[in-house]
Amino acid sequence: MRIYRWSIYWTWERSWPEFLVTSDQARKRTRIVLARLEAEVPGTALRGDLTPDYPLGCKRILLSDDFLATMQKGNVTLATGGIDHIEGNGIVTCDGRKIDVDCLVYATGFKAHQFLPGITVLGRRGRNLKEDWTRADGANAYLGIALPGYPNFFMTYGPNTNLGHNSIVFMLECQAHYILQLIRAARHRNRNTVEVTAAASEAFQSRLEGDLAKTAWAGSCSNWYKSAKGRIINNWSSSTIRYWLLTRRFKRADYTLS
Repeated sequence: MRIYRWSIYWTWERSWPEFLVTSDQARKRTRIVLARLEAEVPGTALRGDLTPDYPLGCKRILLSDDFLATMQKGNVTLATGGIDHIEGNGIVTCDGRKIDVDCLVYATGFKAHQFLPGITVLGRRGRNLKEDWTRADGANAYLGIALPGYPNFFMTYGPNTNLGHNSIVFMLECQAHYILQLIRAARHRNRNTVEVTAAASEAFQSRLEGDLAKTAWAGSCSNWYKSAKGRIINNWSSSTIRYWLLTRRFKRADYTLS
């Protein structure tokens, strides 16, 4: 079972460079998918509508064997003009067309940026975590786990720990291991609080944003990884191997135990 699990892990982990826009692997994968599009969609107009104008991975990658074939069926029409508004028995597109519908699937996404919904977290001197995140243009946390000013507060699947290429379960396991280390260190030293330093958190965030700027998620597309102002707040900036290395042992200098 362990061998089977790691075979799945490495199958996906090796695809990480595809999300780095300047990498050879990204260019190779882009050529492959565009060649498949050209081979399976002979009509140039439809093919043009189906061809993304952003880097591979900027939006969630669709894993499907029949999507392109479905788009070419006689009873399927691809409309790309956008919906202006909805009326009683149909939709009106941005170019003024009225399309009658029997069923409308209103799939506009989910509130991925609302970390800890329904929970109020107060820190030192009455700090409010939601207010801090609002001022910072979206959620952030050191390794997606801890924040300065909020002692003994840890979270899993926090800001910038989502993935586009591998399993979130692996990230959760890294986080659980890391949090347990912090708790054990405090107990071992007879300390009551563990708190990441502001300097460590700021240095981490600076490097994170620099690395994210090199990824496909920073491309010219709208996606649920970004805040309204374009800051990437959901996805991790590198491979899961790097995250594993960063969470395997916590840096004592990055924390205050008191």
